[in-house]
Amino acid sequence: MAAYLKTLGLSTAHVNRRPRELRASNLVVLKGKTLTIPNLKAFQEVALFNGNCLHLDREGYELDANDG
Repeated sequence: MAAYLKTLGLSTAHVNRRPRELRASNLVVLKGKTLTIPNLKAFQEVALFNGNCLHLDREGYELDANDG
């Protein structure tokens, strides 16, 4: 695991800290083995998520990686 994190330029401390910050900000709620995102829009903003790469305006069959 440490080798993967080093390759990505991440420290173990950072990887452990970020989920804790998300829980403290109520962006994620962890109960047992269930993780819930109560406010998806707020979570996406914090994550700088850009859904343009997902091509959500297309039908699913156009996105099949096994085609063509």
